[in-house]
Amino acid sequence: MSELNRRLNELSQVKLASASQQGSPLRAAEIAPIPTSVWPKWVTVGCCIMAFVGMAWWFNQPDSVVTPAMAQTEIAAEPIVEQPETTKEIASVKPLSTIAVKAPVTSDENKTAVVTEKSHSKSIDKSAIAELANMPVAQESLESEDEQKELQSSYDQGYESGYEKALAAVEQEHKAQPKPPAPKPVKSELSIQTVSLTPKELAQVEYLNAEKALEQQNSKQAVVNLESALNYRPDWIMVRQRLAALYYGRGNVREAIATLEKGLAKQPNQPQLRLTLAKLLVNENQNQAALAVLNDKSGSMDSQYLAMRGALAQRLNNNVVALQSYQQLVRLASFDGRWWMGLAIAQDRSGNAEKARESYQKALQLGNISASSQQFIQQRLVALKSHRS
Repeated sequence: MSELNRRLNELSQVKLASASQQGSPLRAAEIAPIPTSVWPKWVTVGCCIMAFVGMAWWFNQPDSVVTPAMAQTEIAAEPIVEQPETTKEIASVKPLSTIAVKAPVTSDENKTAVVTEKSHSKSIDKSAIAELANMPVAQESLESEDEQKELQSSYDQGYESGYEKALAAVEQEHKAQPKPPAPKPVKSELSIQTVSLTPKELAQVEYLNAEKALEQQNSKQAVVNLESALNYRPDWIMVRQRLAALYYGRGNVREAIATLEKGLAKQPNQPQLRLTLAKLLVNENQNQAALAVLNDKSGSMDSQYLAMRGALAQRLNNNVVALQSYQQLVRLASFDGRWWMGLAIAQDRSGNAEKARESYQKALQLGNISASSQQFIQQRLVALKSHRS
């Protein structure tokens, strides 16, 4: 029951409250205004401050940069406006105006840089002057003004007498030195010239080509080049012999013989071609033809030519030609025992035993003969001695 009474009581209170509200007049509601933001104002103020600081920094920039102490040529050459100048020895100076750096004054104890600040046409801010005045200044190394003036005057005299004279000499030397003339442009041209070679030079070219072909083991091409060389120079004996040897090596004997015979037809007094042809015929067992080639007495004959002719004559029992050949040999080379042995055989066959015995003994004395030849000579000496007795 208590719970029911409590609920009824609450319901009655709610009804009374709603009735009282319906009977009361309407009132305007009070709403608090939304607070406005102030950050755009601060951004605008900050931008103005930054612009002002930037303009102040730009106007306070120096017009020139401090030049090093070593490079003072341009500063010394400029005229100096009569302005009051203050000389200070400082450790470090912030660049505020145009600064001319003079040469360092050297003392026995220490060396300090003397910096002369000259007044500029632009005015310096009071804040900059105050900042410069508050900077730490090094102690002066010169104790009195008299010493400073003395050193300054001596420096000026040395500067005027030494540096200015050297500078004037350098400038005069540069003016006196003439400028080198500009090189003329060289025109690049390609010229083709026709060079005519002599027959001898053309033959040399063909011979070199033949040598290259032989190095490559191309004997066929070498034959072609050697033939071309002979066409340009028919009297080239060495090339003709080389060509005949190539023909013979390739098995073409007839071409080899024909090549040598063509050379003899052009040069009949050439013993080297005759000797080459005779050797080729001997290799082909044509001894009689070889002796006929060597029997031609035209031209000079050396010991090799006479020795082959004498040997061929003895082999073919042509004692007359053999005797003539060996008689000429012993006159050309009397120190060779081989020629005396050949002469002795020719004399022995001719029936002149006494001269043959002397020639055999001469051959034994001079030597240059084989052991079998020495044995043959001993046997012939014994035979001639027994025949004499």
